[in-house]
Amino acid sequence: MGELRPKAWLDLERQLVELRMEKDYINWQEFLEICQNVAIFDEETATEASRFLHDLGAIIHHNDAEAKMSGLSDLIILNPQWLADVCRCIITAQESLVDNGVLDHELLPRVWKAFKPD
Repeated sequence: MGELRPKAWLDLERQLVELRMEKDYINWQEFLEICQNVAIFDEETATEASRFLHDLGAIIHHNDAEAKMSGLSDLIILNPQWLADVCRCIITAQESLVDNGVLDHELLPRVWKAFKPD
């Protein structure tokens, strides 16, 4: 708290909030392109900015070693409410779809039908 942050990071947040009106999530390459629009040109600074915005709750982005190994680090959630809705959809799935706490991958289209495709 109280630390100075580059103005570009705030400009990045503004652009991501605007993009949130169109998309719920983007991939890492799209994030880097947006970073370049606000004068963040190196990936290390982009990573720091994503961590800062994640800590603020403006985006959801996991970039630890496990996330990198699983591919999760390539996903930046622009709309945290969308993710909460996705989780709610899984948690409240009809009991008949869930067997011993496991939802079969083949049943996901039935669970996701409420969400628009990108």
